[in-house]
Amino acid sequence: QTFMEAAKILEAWLEKGAVTSRNSSRFYTMLNSVNSYIRRLTGLLALTSIQCYSKLATNQLYCCELQLLA
Repeated sequence: QTFMEAAKILEAWLEKGAVTSRNSSRFYTMLNSVNSYIRRLTGLLALTSIQCYSKLATNQLYCCELQLLA
């Protein structure tokens, strides 16, 4: 299920007054799973960005060294 589908389900539960401790805990569990997944992706993205900038800086330093040696 997508986040939008989950939001529609929650909205339907709230409109019907069908929110119980059982289904609210299920929804809370889904939200926690999504949050954990997003945090992991954000961490990977940050790590990837740092690695890219590191490679870029290394390449620029290497080019500068070659220019100085020439």
